[in-house]
Amino acid sequence: MRKLLFLNCILLITNCKNKGEEGKNNITGSIMNDYMTVIIKAKVIEDDKFQLYFSEKIIRQYHPDDIVEINIKGRDDCQNIVFNLPKGIHPIKIRLDVGVKKIETPIWIEEISFSNGAKHFSFKGAQLSKYFRPNKYLEQKTSSNTYERKAIEGVYDPFLISINVDNIVNNLFNESSNE
Repeated sequence: MRKLLFLNCILLITNCKNKGEEGKNNITGSIMNDYMTVIIKAKVIEDDKFQLYFSEKIIRQYHPDDIVEINIKGRDDCQNIVFNLPKGIHPIKIRLDVGVKKIETPIWIEEISFSNGAKHFSFKGAQLSKYFRPNKYLEQKTSSNTYERKAIEGVYDPFLISINVDNIVNNLFNESSNE
């Protein structure tokens, strides 16, 4: 019993210490899943649909079958938008479409996280801009994580594209990686 209490205290201290460190792998003590979860913590005011495209090949375009879609219920506060990728998929690139209903209102993204159940990696603040780039239909407001969704000449396709996340994903599923 004493050992169990000691272990729980160590895990609690470790998790609290790591909580403030952006972009760190955090060991949660859970069992590793055979799939990856992408969690977007965002404020989206209107009902919409988000799509996450993924690829395990760097040069290939996204295949129409390699997609996970989530219906979003609009809220005035942040919500977690959870995408569970298919089993065994460890993408090296991700495209996050942040709306399909042609709604031209801002969204605020606080964090994007990758998880396998046992480990997770979070992108916040400046790291979010370093690892995810908006396209021309998604304008990032200066020095913030607010993005304006917009149509250009009648075309609407706002998305964020990942930059160099393959090492991060590999580290999630590499059993020897306990940073």
